[in-house]
Amino acid sequence: MKQYTLIIIILTTLLAGCGYQQANERIDSLYVQGKQYTGNDQWDSAMIVFSEAERLLNPQTDLVMRGRVYAALGYLWKLNSNIPKAIEYQEKAWQAYDKAGNETLSVLTLLKISDYQSKLKTPEGLRKALEYVDQANAYHNINDTVRGNILQQTAMAYFFANQWDSAIVCFHKAQAYPMRSSNTCINRLYLGISHFNLNQLDSAKCCVTEALTYPAKLQQRSGCYNILHRIANAEGDSAAINHYAAILITYKDSMMRKENTLSYQATAMDDKVDALQDTKHRRRVTLITVALALVIIVALTLYTLLTRRHQQQQKDWQHQMQEAQQEHENSRNERVEQHIARLQKLHPPTPNWQD
Repeated sequence: MKQYTLIIIILTTLLAGCGYQQANERIDSLYVQGKQYTGNDQWDSAMIVFSEAERLLNPQTDLVMRGRVYAALGYLWKLNSNIPKAIEYQEKAWQAYDKAGNETLSVLTLLKISDYQSKLKTPEGLRKALEYVDQANAYHNINDTVRGNILQQTAMAYFFANQWDSAIVCFHKAQAYPMRSSNTCINRLYLGISHFNLNQLDSAKCCVTEALTYPAKLQQRSGCYNILHRIANAEGDSAAINHYAAILITYKDSMMRKENTLSYQATAMDDKVDALQDTKHRRRVTLITVALALVIIVALTLYTLLTRRHQQQQKDWQHQMQEAQQEHENSRNERVEQHIARLQKLHPPTPNWQD
């Protein structure tokens, strides 16, 4: 019994190890493919690919790769406006990075979660946003760029909490650290909006105008011109109002086309996610069925082997008993014959003289 169990355990371990290796190679390939889809704004295809990668995650998957898969899914859920789901996946990503000991990725993921919490625009979300920033600050082995990102996200958390003065202070502190041009544009834009909300129009105009000098996405540039248009309205500058209004119309058309595209892709992504979940459910049922079948087969095989072994042991025991009985009978007969022979020697038969 123990020998058969050990053999089954060894075979199962070897098969599982081979399966895990193939699954991890497939995960690496799917991650690269998913990033290509994400870069091309093919989010429905990216969702399918990353969801398949998530399904293949196993105990031997590299923790950093596990975190990247979760982070990619969190980003896609955020694009689909499902912020709670996005937060759930980013928290899984952070746990994987933290367990792997990668402090940089851990901090950046905490900042993403803080950003998502801020976007909920609820008192609880704003409170948690600052908590995640504090948690990110607890890490020490990070570079200056990441430190700047922490200050930037702290400023964003204060911004969404309508604490303009605190936001302005943190935005200015973040400028002392190196950051990408897109982050610099965001820094100046939200710094300008904070000044505008405090009715500091000159400072607001200066910051937003500077933001336009950095490469930025369509939405960010549209936000810059929107604030400049509002500043012109506040100043009563008719020429500036008309100028920025014309620019905003152009951006509005472009953004509407992009939003229509995003809406279509989001709908397609929802449909494909539902289909994928159905497929995953069917696969799960199939795997459970196969697993149960294997358990039953193994149990029946072990039962059959044990039954045969027991029957053989009974046959061997019966054969040994028969041999022992036969030996005992032969030994007894031999002793009887020897006893008779001794008696005959001691008392030979009397001759019959009459004959």
